[in-house]
Amino acid sequence: MNNLFKRILAVGISMLCMLCSIPQTAIITSAQTSVKYEAEDATLKGAKVSNDSSASGGKAVGKFEKNTETVTFNVTAANSGYYDITICSKGIGGTKVNKLSVNGSDCGEFTSSVADAYSETTMEYIYLESGSNTVKITKNWGWIYLDYITVTSKDEPTEQNITKTLCNPNASDNAKRLMSFLVDNYGKNIITGQQADYGYNSSEVNAIYNATGKKPALIGLDLLDYSQSNVTQHGTNGNSINIAKNVHNAGGIVEICWHWRMYDEYLKSGDDNGNPRWWGAFYTNNIDLSKFDLSAIMNNPNSTTYKQLVSDIDYVADKLKELDNLDIPVLFRPLHEASGGWFWWGSDGPEPYLKLWRLMYDRLTNYHGLNNLIWVWNGQDAAWYPGDDYCDITGIDIYNSAYQYSPMSSDYANCVNYSNAAKMVAMTENGVLFDIDKAKQANTLWSWFMVWSGNFAVNNNSISTQYTEATMWTKVYQHENAITLDELPDLTIYPIDDEPTATMKYQLKPEDNGTTGVRFILIADEQVVRDADSATLYATLADYGDTASMTITRAYRSIIAGGKTVTADEGKVFLLGKFVGIPDDMLDGMTGHFTLNGKTYNRTIKMS
Repeated sequence: MNNLFKRILAVGISMLCMLCSIPQTAIITSAQTSVKYEAEDATLKGAKVSNDSSASGGKAVGKFEKNTETVTFNVTAANSGYYDITICSKGIGGTKVNKLSVNGSDCGEFTSSVADAYSETTMEYIYLESGSNTVKITKNWGWIYLDYITVTSKDEPTEQNITKTLCNPNASDNAKRLMSFLVDNYGKNIITGQQADYGYNSSEVNAIYNATGKKPALIGLDLLDYSQSNVTQHGTNGNSINIAKNVHNAGGIVEICWHWRMYDEYLKSGDDNGNPRWWGAFYTNNIDLSKFDLSAIMNNPNSTTYKQLVSDIDYVADKLKELDNLDIPVLFRPLHEASGGWFWWGSDGPEPYLKLWRLMYDRLTNYHGLNNLIWVWNGQDAAWYPGDDYCDITGIDIYNSAYQYSPMSSDYANCVNYSNAAKMVAMTENGVLFDIDKAKQANTLWSWFMVWSGNFAVNNNSISTQYTEATMWTKVYQHENAITLDELPDLTIYPIDDEPTATMKYQLKPEDNGTTGVRFILIADEQVVRDADSATLYATLADYGDTASMTITRAYRSIIAGGKTVTADEGKVFLLGKFVGIPDDMLDGMTGHFTLNGKTYNRTIKMS
């Protein structure tokens, strides 16, 4: 992997070709940092101008009843750079969500609140090119009146220091190793991910491999069938834990979400479009809210339903404990997409949701002692954020229109702002791949993406092109800044920041029998070695899976290397080892690690 761009909090939007010129001529310059554009002066397609005394200029544009209705502004920027775009609008008959794009590339969605007065919504860190840019508003839900937009120049984003410290102070070594890798990688490369119920044996992964020659580094799984309601009432039998073990053994990264099904007694009668209610018992529209009031439940720990929730968490904890016992780290993403309200855990606003999140965290972490979980939150709205002490990584689920490969920089910026600390940001679900070149151009540094399963990735055992073209699948998976399964390091020995620093080098000495003697020189911290009872040096031979090892009993301040006396730097010592009889063809790609006091540390072996 190449380190092609800095780890900085930098966001923007990739630019496509310039579109048609529109008769609005205000120019944003360094001296004039903000410009207002009235909707009635924009280019309208199907949308109508209405007189409205409460609107700026006495006019507004609406109603976005049809998919063909658009409003396009021409924004002229004196300089390329980052801008905030503020949309002033109001919903008709309820809160509405619609789309904004710049120069033909999606930027995300904005919300129009229902009210007598107009209100503003700001989309941050939109990248504009010097000269003419087209800003278009299109229908999603529709049914809004649009008053104006304001475009404001913005300072360059500042560098962030992402911490490797997990919110669980007792996190396992392998959880720390995975987090250390994620942070080291953040801002350099993007980890490929795929939701796949059968892991590396799934139709999704097979389709990706057949199309690209690569497999995703990260596999998304679901605790859906471990929901205790379905186990006891419908006899479901989950297999995700076993699949997670297989993913880990294959060298991949495990991510687990939970579509938490509710008990039959809280469901509506009948079915949901021909499907049994229990099958989709995580959806709010299948729940009888007269029987399931989440606020009341979370305020009454003695209630039957509260105790059922705790029992469900305990049941899942027993399953996750299997992974903890094997020290398999998990990117754990429960209670997702809460602010949308379509899942029951988001059915009653942020307050009961936050109580439920913290209950789950406390129960799994402190009561059950699960130390292998890295907590990933994507509630999709800042008001639903549980706090830095309950979250390690923030994310967002994004389902762009087909063939829209924008890196969605404004959504990235929103995620960054959820936390008061510097947290990594991931695209925790997506339907369409984003163009990594555009992400690099816009410095939109998602830690990973996770394409959802089914027809987002596979169609009749071949790669699906319903949302992402085959050429884009190949481009992303073969990109030099995309990490795939074959490019992951051994995460069971990946170094943690507080581990001793060391460099391992080797020298070759031909042997009479046609093999090679390898002399290893390990430069280590003197104090770490002084405190150690013993040290073991390992050399793992690439492509053979063999490991040579020897115990080291002495440390040296000076050694003879290349016929010269070499003295270790202050605070450092040399540990020496020699393996004999290693075939020459095993040396290419050889890696090394060492053990001190029973802990193993990964180091790259370099030719001296």
